[in-house]
Amino acid sequence: LEINHRYVDKNIHETLARLNSYDIHQRKLAIMRDELEVKRLTGIRANSNYQQMKSTMMHNKIRTHEYNENKKILEIKRNNQHLLDKLLHISKARNCPVNQKNLKVERAPSKSLNYISKKKEGARIDRENIKMMHRIINIKPHIAKTTKLQKDYVRNHLKNKRMIQDRN
Repeated sequence: LEINHRYVDKNIHETLARLNSYDIHQRKLAIMRDELEVKRLTGIRANSNYQQMKSTMMHNKIRTHEYNENKKILEIKRNNQHLLDKLLHISKARNCPVNQKNLKVERAPSKSLNYISKKKEGARIDRENIKMMHRIINIKPHIAKTTKLQKDYVRNHLKNKRMIQDRN
């Protein structure tokens, strides 16, 4: 055992115990390296390991795809909620005819000649916003089928794989 005297511990027993456990650890690592080398040399790498690794990779791809789909659905829901918040904010605007305050107390007509037409236009816009809000609330998140994209990916992937193998 080689002891580094640069740092002196108050309890030499703990230092010796740490060094001893480190030495044991190094021996175990050496044994494991030897075993791995023997396995590599004897060719234990079987086709089943390759198939297992391939199936694991496919399983991970599927899980990643499902995660990405769920992420897109959450993004759609978040955007719908944002639009609903905007519509709600617009409907609570001061000059909005649907506003609760405006329903209770009718404002005196302004001296503007366009007051009635502006009021009708505001009411029409509010009705459209309410219709849009109902459509957004009632629609379910939807992601288009990506079969064509998947086919293109597989085709291009195989083409690139062949090109790489030809170069080697």
